[in-house]
Amino acid sequence: MKPAGGGRFVQVAVSKGDDPTSSWGAWQLLSIEGYDSDGPGNIYLAMVKASPFDEDMLIGLFAVNLGMAATSSVAGGHLRKKVTMRERRAAAQRDKLVGPYSAANSGNTDGHSFIGLGLSCNGRDWSKLEEISPTTSNQGRTCLHSVDTR
Repeated sequence: MKPAGGGRFVQVAVSKGDDPTSSWGAWQLLSIEGYDSDGPGNIYLAMVKASPFDEDMLIGLFAVNLGMAATSSVAGGHLRKKVTMRERRAAAQRDKLVGPYSAANSGNTDGHSFIGLGLSCNGRDWSKLEEISPTTSNQGRTCLHSVDTR
């Protein structure tokens, strides 16, 4: 969703009838309380199920990497230089040619990663995500994802 890289996010479409083979509405981005979808983070996956405690509530598990703003920080013991918008655009252009996540990709940055739990009554508007498990990250990607094997 961002020209310089990153910005993965989750979207939803609603069926226009009870039959899943019926027509569907347009895709819409989720709205998650307190989460800046225009910020440096990425949400890679949402696994959503009906709550076993309340039939009108959905429970979602989200694989999140909050990323970091383009400021200096210490990551892995090394000072990370401030990345300018010009450098981000150049990285995005390069990645279009050679593929994403090349060694010099500055579009995604590591930040705090976790599996978060959220609640929703309609599948589009979600509560603030509560961290239930920290995870590791690499180049702005979360290394663990919530999955449902049933």
